[in-house]
Amino acid sequence: MEEIKQQNSGGFKNEFDDDEQSPHYQQHTSMTDTSISTDLKKDSYEQNRMLKNNIYKAASKFNLKPKKGIEYLLEFNNAKDADYDTKLEMIANFLKTTPALDKTAIGDYLGEDIQINKDVLKKLIETMDFTDKKFVPSLKMMLSGFRLPGEGQKVDRIMEMFGDKYVKDNPETVGTSECIYLLAYATMMLQTSIHNPSARNNYMTLADFKKMTKGINNGGDLSDEFLDEVYETIEKDPITLVEDDEARIKNEGSSATSYKRKQEIFVKEGQGLAKRGYELMKEKRKTTHFILVNNSQAIGPLFESCWSAMFAVFSVLLEEHDDPKIIAL
Repeated sequence: MEEIKQQNSGGFKNEFDDDEQSPHYQQHTSMTDTSISTDLKKDSYEQNRMLKNNIYKAASKFNLKPKKGIEYLLEFNNAKDADYDTKLEMIANFLKTTPALDKTAIGDYLGEDIQINKDVLKKLIETMDFTDKKFVPSLKMMLSGFRLPGEGQKVDRIMEMFGDKYVKDNPETVGTSECIYLLAYATMMLQTSIHNPSARNNYMTLADFKKMTKGINNGGDLSDEFLDEVYETIEKDPITLVEDDEARIKNEGSSATSYKRKQEIFVKEGQGLAKRGYELMKEKRKTTHFILVNNSQAIGPLFESCWSAMFAVFSVLLEEHDDPKIIAL
């Protein structure tokens, strides 16, 4: 259980993020400053694989019914009787570091008016660092991990937590925590009015946005320059999830008819991949450890997942080509 609780400077750390840190791996045979592991014990491999499988099983349960997923998470980590803070930390870590989780399910769970859900939301937002960051980028950072629920009260609770944390990290910011909370709520309404096709009849202008935020700073108004920047940023670069961007580009690509349009979408998709790759490289903690795995069992699950697709590709190549070089591949 303590392995799940490892942390780094960016927040919670899942024990599977860096296999070189796992106690299941034996590291030896030093070559310069690189440690090379040449032995992967069968029992250790099975333990690691079972832990990963349990994580993804918990994610599958969570996507169907969040409460069941959390119960399973605590059960396989023997944490049902753990202290409250340990549970909060484990759940927050799970929500933040498990890519198989559905972003909508996470948002609904965090917005529930249940004490443990609210405490997990607080713990999760506390792992984020908004220091010296502008308002909109900070809001985007928080919303990169989940989709805002549709229920107003749930959104209200999430934005209130965000306002408290943003002001805590930026004491000299433009307003109070209540001001930031109200501004965040208004910003999401602005986003919906500008970028949601079904809300185009209620398009919010800059004047409308300023009117909506009038008097939210302890009865005073935020500066025109600040509100102009918020409006322009949302108008040009909306707050979206990576999954939504990928789905939109895919739909645009399938409906494109002209070669020029398809080429534009291809370039756009490539730029998105490059950007996400760069961000992942920045987030990835540098390490001098390299693990050499000589046990074929390590790649067994990979082939279990992709053997049918690979077999189909090879079959087509063998049927359509008689070139010895292609067949030899």
